[in-house]
This record gives sequence, structure tokens and C-alpha cells, in this order.
Amino acid sequence: MTNSRSVARYTLSKTIELRGFQREAARLVSEIKRLEERIAQVISLEESYRQHLAMPNLSVMEYRSVIDIFRKLGERKTIDEARLELLVNERIHITQMLAQKQQHINKLEDEVQKLRKNEQNERDARAERLIPARRNSNGI
Repeated sequence: MTNSRSVARYTLSKTIELRGFQREAARLVSEIKRLEERIAQVISLEESYRQHLAMPNLSVMEYRSVIDIFRKLGERKTIDEARLELLVNERIHITQMLAQKQQHINKLEDEVQKLRKNEQNERDARAERLIPARRNSNGI
């Protein structure tokens, strides 16, 4: 196998690896979006229950229930925000890694093109040497 083919095969394996990382990045983006929506929903629920607390003639049981719901919503929001922060940091890391891998693949593809051109030049030179030298017109 020629050198350009082996480098091309290596480039292909790196491209496939890059696609895997791109799928992971897409998964992270969708997970981040889902968490942001859930945090917005929790904030909306908190506001709704705050309005409920402002209602006149609220019984003690209702008040305790609402306070308990607030506590649970606060815990959920804290957990989701911490998870969101981790995912955002992971997304930044993967984005940087994707850029590096893409640059590496681009360099490999350039190298493959150069190697193929060099191999073609070598084949042309070898073919040129195999052709018998033409005699000049004097018959020498």
C-alpha cells in the first residue's frame, strides 16, 4: 500500500472519530436546551405559587403545602442549574476539541494530496525512464 493510501485511511479513521464527537456535541446541545426549558418551567411554577400565597384566606395546610412545594422546586432548580453548568463546560471543552481535530484532519488531507502528487510525479518519472531515448535526426 502506498504512503498516500495509508495516510488517507488514517485520515478517514480520524474523520469517523470526529463525527462521533460531533454527535456527542449535538447531544450536549439538546440536553442543555432541555435543562434550560426545565429551569424556565420551575421559575414559572414558583411564580404561580407565589401568586397563590398572596391569596386571602389561605389555610395553614395550603400554606405549608405551598412552602413545601417551594422547597422542592428550589432543590430541583439548584440541581438543574448545577447540571447545566457542567454541561456548558463540557460543551466548551468538546467544541475546542472538535476544532483541533478538524484542523488535524485538514492537515492530513493536505498531506494526502501532496503525497499523491509526489507519487504521480515519481510514476511519471519512472515511465519516462523506461521509454527508450529517441535518437536524434542524424542517426547517432
